[in-house]
Amino acid sequence: MGAEGQQLEHTATDKAEDLTSERSESGVPDNRLPEDRAAEDFAVILKFLELNNEMTRYLSLYRLLRTEVLDGMRASKALLAACEKEEVSLLPERMSLLAGYGDYMYMRRKWKRLQRQVKRADKKVRGAKNPMWEGNPAGTTDCDTTQAAQGLRAGLLLPDWKEVMTVVTNFGTPLWERLCAGELYVGDWMPDLGRFL
Repeated sequence: MGAEGQQLEHTATDKAEDLTSERSESGVPDNRLPEDRAAEDFAVILKFLELNNEMTRYLSLYRLLRTEVLDGMRASKALLAACEKEEVSLLPERMSLLAGYGDYMYMRRKWKRLQRQVKRADKKVRGAKNPMWEGNPAGTTDCDTTQAAQGLRAGLLLPDWKEVMTVVTNFGTPLWERLCAGELYVGDWMPDLGRFL
């Protein structure tokens, strides 16, 4: 394979990883606690509301909330710190605005755009010479099937916007209400239920 073919393979793979992986801005895998990652994503979402052009924040938060058990007290403290860092004021109106985004057409369109980008990147990766798919004409492996069944394989299953917003608001509402009241939330986030206990 020539240098151009290898470059194409790396470019397509990098693009798919950019859209789907949990990495810090430096490209290093993110080893922070899940509560810290969730709090940072949620604080940025609340800061920019519909002006947020990083729809990947919603996707990474959704995926984290569907896979990780979170400690509510730790998540509250992390959200408070993230809000201070991002300069997000603790106003109850922010959460009520965010809660209405499930039916907001502008945000749905932005989500559809992300879905198209992820699908295009996935097609490029599948089209590039990739040892993962060699010898398997269908292009799937046991790993792919498992991840797709869990809704984690970005190119195969991206959740519906309404589902994303339901999970995000189920996570954020109790935390935000307690923080606005000057308290910390006590409870555990259960990913299988999509809510706090």
